[in-house]
Amino acid sequence: MPQLAMNWYYEKEGVSHGPCPEAEVITLVRRKQVVASTLVWNPGLEEWDAVEKLKPEWLEQADAPVPPEPIARQTVPRTEGPLPSSEAAPATPLSKPKAGMGKSAAETAEKKGLFGRLFGRGKK
Repeated sequence: MPQLAMNWYYEKEGVSHGPCPEAEVITLVRRKQVVASTLVWNPGLEEWDAVEKLKPEWLEQADAPVPPEPIARQTVPRTEGPLPSSEAAPATPLSKPKAGMGKSAAETAEKKGLFGRLFGRGKK
């Protein structure tokens, strides 16, 4: 029958934390969040004791490379409606205005004012 990973509890600033798998406590040792004098306990023990007495092999691993802290995932807000498609944009560039077609678009827009530019109406 496979042996289950033992869960440990550790004390930090007078507060117990856990249960944690042994691998997680070893990671905390590598990050210097659990040190030799930190009190630890598991359900197989009668009382809390220091890491240096119960698990000195954890301290030997303290100089091993520290695994990176997990990166908090960021969520991207969902957009309403369908995503834009490349088919929605015209494939060919717009044609150039032909010479002699009257007033320029800028002159026309200037006379129409803001309302005319927004809604296509205005002074005529």
